Amino acid sequence: MVYLFDPTWGAGKYRDKFVKEPSYLYYKTAPDLLVKSHFPQMVEDTFLEKNMSREEFSNLPLIIHPELKIANVIEPIDGIISSFIDGGEVSFRITGVVPKSIFYSFGKDKNQVEFSTDNDEILFKVPLELGSKWLLIYYDDQPALGYKID
Repeated sequence: MVYLFDPTWGAGKYRDKFVKEPSYLYYKTAPDLLVKSHFPQMVEDTFLEKNMSREEFSNLPLIIHPELKIANVIEPIDGIISSFIDGGEVSFRITGVVPKSIFYSFGKDKNQVEFSTDNDEILFKVPLELGSKWLLIYYDDQPALGYKID
């Protein structure tokens, strides 16, 4: 098994000043987990079965939930959602994790969404809000996925 390391990410966070907040999330991390937030300068350093270009990586949704992987997001796979979708709703199909509740936010209030399951897939729709630039999906009140709205 191959593991990857990013020692700088685990040092802390910047909030008007540097705050020490050690984290070992990026210490001995599986490649399919690290690629959710890191793109290497040399593609072969991903150690993934299928390599992707910088453009492909930049267009992926932001996967925040620790148990979700890129392969779990079936729809929408593009991290940039058009604001001109027919019907004004975005359909989601996701596998891997079945939450008790799903919420969405455009940067303000969280709204609960009804969802169903079909075999291993979670299915739900989110109505777009005009003028919004970001869409954040929450699983059980925790951020899970992020999308840019174009």
